[in-house]
Amino acid sequence: MIGILLALQVDNLNNQRLKKQLEKTILKQIRVEFIVKPTKMGAVKAAVFNDTCGNNIQFVEEL
Repeated sequence: MIGILLALQVDNLNNQRLKKQLEKTILKQIRVEFIVKPTKMGAVKAAVFNDTCGNNIQFVEEL
């Protein structure tokens, strides 16, 4: 039973890592311009970018 729970946790972590890689790839492909690079701020990581349409978008991710 512990082995199954451990396998599920590893799978979840791998899926999260793949999702973050995909997000980075998409942002690079649409050539967003980061105004504030992803920066750790205590318990969160934040970034601000221009979406190429004149809008500044802020992302905040809990760590």
